[in-house]
Amino acid sequence: MVSYAENEKSYKQVLYKVLGGRFAPEYVPQVFLSILLNVPDAGSGDSNPATPAYHQAIRWTCEDLINNSTTLSELSLTFSTAPEQSQPLPLEWVLKDSFGKINEITSSVIRYPLDGFVVVLRAASVAGVDTAAMRRAVFRRYLYLLVEMFKYRRLGHIVMTSLLYTDPAREALARTMTPDSAFKVPAAANTMAPGPVLSLPISELHGSPILDERTYRTLHKLEEFRFLEQSVAGWVGPATAAFLHTMLAVDAAATFNEPWDLFNAIINHCSLGGISVGPENFNVDEARRVVLHSISGA
Repeated sequence: MVSYAENEKSYKQVLYKVLGGRFAPEYVPQVFLSILLNVPDAGSGDSNPATPAYHQAIRWTCEDLINNSTTLSELSLTFSTAPEQSQPLPLEWVLKDSFGKINEITSSVIRYPLDGFVVVLRAASVAGVDTAAMRRAVFRRYLYLLVEMFKYRRLGHIVMTSLLYTDPAREALARTMTPDSAFKVPAAANTMAPGPVLSLPISELHGSPILDERTYRTLHKLEEFRFLEQSVAGWVGPATAAFLHTMLAVDAAATFNEPWDLFNAIINHCSLGGISVGPENFNVDEARRVVLHSISGA
């Protein structure tokens, strides 16, 4: 194991050559760090019992790079372009500062491609970023992901309406189903209007067009995301439902070519202030208020 602080110049030179010169020299320590953090168990304090020394060495190297290497004040999204001239800062400080700014429109953490975001979360954990801040960042990235899926897959309002509104006929049929009436739809169901869904936990979106299996598995690697699936995080369902209802209203009112622009228009909507300030306080009553606001077009 080699200390970065004591061998910075040679450390960068070796990494630059090993990585084939594909990345800017200023960023090769971060690229190496991302490779290490992708090793199973490397980001956690619990090493594999079968290879304890190996994982402890990886953990030590990750901590050394985070504590002693430097980067720019904004985390790079590509690592391939040489950074503009500015004062480098300790990576540990940049990570903590970046997670303190996830609500800002310029947040690089939330805009990271999903696979890279997973690595950034692992680095933040090693750097000692507050657990609550990381959970909030994961939830915000999850919401941005839903916007990305909506835009990139061109799901349209018909697909989203099927997720955001109940089917009265189907629900009434399920409530009154008996062997003798299996093929009869209650007359009352034909006159019932669809009602807005006020809670959409992750389990209900999992497997739908907006959260496919592959994407779900990538998110599921994160301990913070798995926390959002637990019953103790009951606010996730109402907050997600309110966000998606607002997404349809905002998207119908204006044209946004980029998911990031649409996401910021939604998250900064006057009716959704609670999601940015304190999503943990969201409940069904808050979701109902937001949905009524979006339906009325106020």
